[in-house]
Amino acid sequence: MGEKWKYPNQLGEARLDTYISIIVGGVITAAIVITAAATMQDVDVESGADLAIQLEPLLGEWSRAFISVGLFAAGISSATTSPLGAAFTLSSIFRWKGGMKNKRFKIVFSLVICFGIISSAIGLEPLALLLAAQALNGIILPIIAILIMVVANNKKRLGKYANSLKINIIGGIISLIVVVLGVYSLIDAISGFMDL
Repeated sequence: MGEKWKYPNQLGEARLDTYISIIVGGVITAAIVITAAATMQDVDVESGADLAIQLEPLLGEWSRAFISVGLFAAGISSATTSPLGAAFTLSSIFRWKGGMKNKRFKIVFSLVICFGIISSAIGLEPLALLLAAQALNGIILPIIAILIMVVANNKKRLGKYANSLKINIIGGIISLIVVVLGVYSLIDAISGFMDL
Protein backbone atom coordinates (compact mmCIF):
# COMPACT_ATOMS: atom_id res chain seq x y z
CA MET A 1 0.00 0.00 0.00
CA GLY A 2 3.05 2.23 0.05
CA GLU A 3 3.48 5.29 2.21
CA LYS A 4 -0.09 6.60 1.97
CA TRP A 5 -1.80 3.57 3.53
CA LYS A 6 -0.02 1.64 6.26
CA TYR A 7 -2.74 -0.24 8.15
CA PRO A 8 -5.15 -3.05 7.21
CA ASN A 9 -8.22 -0.95 8.09
CA GLN A 10 -7.20 1.43 5.26
CA LEU A 11 -7.45 -1.34 2.64
CA GLY A 12 -10.89 -0.13 1.52
CA GLU A 13 -9.56 3.38 0.85
CA ALA A 14 -6.57 1.97 -1.04
CA ARG A 15 -8.87 -0.13 -3.23
CA LEU A 16 -11.20 2.80 -3.92
CA ASP A 17 -8.23 4.99 -4.88
CA THR A 18 -6.93 2.26 -7.21
CA TYR A 19 -10.35 1.72 -8.84
CA ILE A 20 -10.82 5.46 -9.46
CA SER A 21 -7.29 5.86 -10.87
CA ILE A 22 -7.63 2.89 -13.23
CA ILE A 23 -11.14 3.81 -14.41
CA VAL A 24 -10.32 7.49 -15.02
CA GLY A 25 -7.03 6.62 -16.75
CA GLY A 26 -8.75 3.95 -18.85
CA VAL A 27 -11.57 6.28 -19.93
CA ILE A 28 -9.08 9.00 -20.93
CA THR A 29 -6.92 6.53 -22.87
CA ALA A 30 -9.97 5.00 -24.58
CA ALA A 31 -11.25 8.47 -25.54
CA ILE A 32 -7.89 9.37 -27.11
CA VAL A 33 -7.61 6.08 -29.03
CA ILE A 34 -11.24 6.12 -30.26
CA THR A 35 -11.05 9.78 -31.32
CA ALA A 36 -7.74 9.23 -33.14
CA ALA A 37 -9.02 6.08 -34.87
CA ALA A 38 -12.21 7.84 -36.03
CA THR A 39 -10.62 11.05 -37.30
CA MET A 40 -7.10 10.12 -38.45
CA GLN A 41 -7.70 7.31 -40.94
CA ASP A 42 -5.16 7.29 -43.79
CA VAL A 43 -3.20 10.15 -42.17
CA ASP A 44 0.60 9.90 -41.89
CA VAL A 45 1.67 11.30 -38.51
CA GLU A 46 5.18 12.70 -38.81
CA SER A 47 5.20 15.05 -35.81
CA GLY A 48 3.26 15.90 -32.67
CA ALA A 49 1.62 18.80 -34.51
CA ASP A 50 -0.04 16.33 -36.91
CA LEU A 51 -2.03 14.95 -33.98
CA ALA A 52 -3.98 18.23 -33.96
CA ILE A 53 -5.93 17.00 -37.02
CA GLN A 54 -8.28 15.04 -34.75
CA LEU A 55 -9.20 18.21 -32.84
CA GLU A 56 -9.80 20.45 -35.88
CA PRO A 57 -13.54 19.69 -36.27
CA LEU A 58 -14.15 20.88 -32.72
CA LEU A 59 -11.45 23.51 -32.11
CA GLY A 60 -10.57 24.77 -35.60
CA GLU A 61 -7.41 26.87 -35.70
CA TRP A 62 -6.96 26.45 -31.93
CA SER A 63 -6.37 22.71 -32.34
CA ARG A 64 -2.56 23.04 -32.57
CA ALA A 65 -2.42 25.15 -29.41
CA PHE A 66 -4.51 22.60 -27.52
CA ILE A 67 -2.46 19.62 -28.72
CA SER A 68 0.71 21.49 -27.70
CA VAL A 69 -0.63 22.00 -24.19
CA GLY A 70 -1.66 18.33 -24.06
CA LEU A 71 1.76 17.12 -25.20
CA PHE A 72 3.47 19.44 -22.71
CA ALA A 73 1.27 18.07 -19.88
CA ALA A 74 2.02 14.48 -20.99
CA GLY A 75 5.74 15.28 -21.00
CA ILE A 76 5.60 16.83 -17.52
CA SER A 77 3.67 13.87 -16.11
CA SER A 78 6.10 11.40 -17.69
CA ALA A 79 9.04 13.42 -16.43
CA THR A 80 7.84 12.83 -12.88
CA THR A 81 6.24 9.37 -13.01
CA SER A 82 9.12 7.60 -14.80
CA PRO A 83 11.80 8.71 -12.30
CA LEU A 84 9.40 7.98 -9.42
CA GLY A 85 8.70 4.51 -10.81
CA ALA A 86 12.42 3.75 -11.13
CA ALA A 87 13.14 5.05 -7.62
CA PHE A 88 10.24 3.12 -6.04
CA THR A 89 11.26 -0.07 -7.87
CA LEU A 90 14.88 0.11 -6.69
CA SER A 91 13.92 1.11 -3.14
CA SER A 92 11.58 -1.91 -2.97
CA ILE A 93 14.19 -4.31 -4.40
CA PHE A 94 16.94 -3.12 -2.04
CA ARG A 95 14.57 -2.48 0.89
CA TRP A 96 15.60 1.12 1.45
CA LYS A 97 13.87 2.62 4.46
CA GLY A 98 12.33 6.08 4.56
CA GLY A 99 10.60 6.04 1.18
CA MET A 100 10.83 9.33 -0.71
CA LYS A 101 12.89 10.86 2.10
CA ASN A 102 15.72 8.36 1.59
CA LYS A 103 18.85 9.88 -0.04
CA ARG A 104 19.30 6.91 -2.39
CA PHE A 105 15.66 7.31 -3.54
CA LYS A 106 16.34 10.98 -4.35
CA ILE A 107 19.59 10.10 -6.16
CA VAL A 108 17.85 7.54 -8.42
CA PHE A 109 15.02 10.02 -9.10
CA SER A 110 17.54 12.74 -10.01
CA LEU A 111 19.66 10.42 -12.18
CA VAL A 112 16.68 9.37 -14.29
CA ILE A 113 15.69 13.02 -14.83
CA CYS A 114 19.29 13.93 -15.73
CA PHE A 115 19.45 11.01 -18.18
CA GLY A 116 16.28 12.29 -19.87
CA ILE A 117 17.63 15.84 -20.12
CA ILE A 118 21.06 14.76 -21.42
CA SER A 119 19.66 12.27 -23.97
CA SER A 120 17.32 14.97 -25.26
CA ALA A 121 20.10 17.59 -25.38
CA ILE A 122 22.54 15.40 -27.33
CA GLY A 123 19.83 14.38 -29.80
CA LEU A 124 19.63 10.72 -28.84
CA GLU A 125 17.01 9.00 -31.02
CA PRO A 126 13.80 8.99 -28.91
CA LEU A 127 12.40 6.01 -30.80
CA ALA A 128 15.33 3.87 -29.67
CA LEU A 129 14.66 4.87 -26.04
CA LEU A 130 10.96 4.12 -26.40
CA LEU A 131 11.71 0.70 -27.90
CA ALA A 132 14.17 -0.05 -25.09
CA ALA A 133 11.55 0.95 -22.50
CA GLN A 134 8.95 -1.16 -24.31
CA ALA A 135 11.27 -4.19 -24.33
CA LEU A 136 12.05 -3.73 -20.63
CA ASN A 137 8.36 -3.37 -19.84
CA GLY A 138 7.64 -6.54 -21.82
CA ILE A 139 10.09 -8.43 -19.59
CA ILE A 140 9.27 -6.89 -16.20
CA LEU A 141 5.48 -6.49 -16.30
CA PRO A 142 4.58 -10.21 -16.54
CA ILE A 143 7.05 -11.04 -13.75
CA ILE A 144 5.54 -8.37 -11.49
CA ALA A 145 1.98 -9.50 -12.26
CA ILE A 146 2.83 -13.10 -11.29
CA LEU A 147 4.72 -11.99 -8.15
CA ILE A 148 1.74 -9.87 -7.05
CA MET A 149 -0.52 -12.91 -7.41
CA VAL A 150 1.90 -15.02 -5.33
CA VAL A 151 2.16 -12.38 -2.59
CA ALA A 152 -1.61 -11.72 -2.56
CA ASN A 153 -2.20 -15.43 -1.88
CA ASN A 154 0.22 -15.67 1.05
CA LYS A 155 -2.23 -16.50 3.87
CA LYS A 156 0.59 -16.69 6.39
CA ARG A 157 1.36 -12.97 5.91
CA LEU A 158 -2.02 -11.59 4.83
CA GLY A 159 -4.41 -13.77 6.84
CA LYS A 160 -8.02 -12.84 6.05
CA TYR A 161 -6.82 -10.23 3.52
CA ALA A 162 -5.40 -12.88 1.16
CA ASN A 163 -7.08 -13.25 -2.24
CA SER A 164 -10.40 -15.04 -2.47
CA LEU A 165 -11.16 -17.57 -5.23
CA LYS A 166 -13.09 -14.94 -7.22
CA ILE A 167 -10.22 -12.44 -7.04
CA ASN A 168 -7.75 -15.20 -7.98
CA ILE A 169 -9.76 -16.05 -11.11
CA ILE A 170 -9.89 -12.37 -12.14
CA GLY A 171 -6.22 -11.89 -11.22
CA GLY A 172 -5.24 -15.06 -13.11
CA ILE A 173 -7.02 -13.85 -16.28
CA ILE A 174 -5.39 -10.41 -15.98
CA SER A 175 -1.97 -12.00 -15.36
CA LEU A 176 -2.40 -14.20 -18.45
CA ILE A 177 -3.34 -11.14 -20.55
CA VAL A 178 -0.34 -9.24 -19.16
CA VAL A 179 2.01 -12.14 -20.02
CA VAL A 180 0.64 -12.31 -23.59
CA LEU A 181 0.90 -8.52 -23.99
CA GLY A 182 4.39 -8.55 -22.45
CA VAL A 183 5.64 -11.19 -24.88
CA TYR A 184 4.01 -9.34 -27.80
CA SER A 185 5.55 -6.04 -26.63
CA LEU A 186 8.99 -7.64 -26.35
CA ILE A 187 8.79 -9.20 -29.82
CA ASP A 188 7.49 -5.92 -31.29
CA ALA A 189 10.32 -3.95 -29.64
CA ILE A 190 12.99 -6.38 -30.92
CA SER A 191 11.60 -6.20 -34.48
CA GLY A 192 11.51 -2.40 -34.14
CA PHE A 193 15.20 -2.36 -33.15
CA MET A 194 16.05 -4.44 -36.21
CA ASP A 195 14.25 -1.96 -38.46
CA LEU A 196 16.21 1.05 -37.08
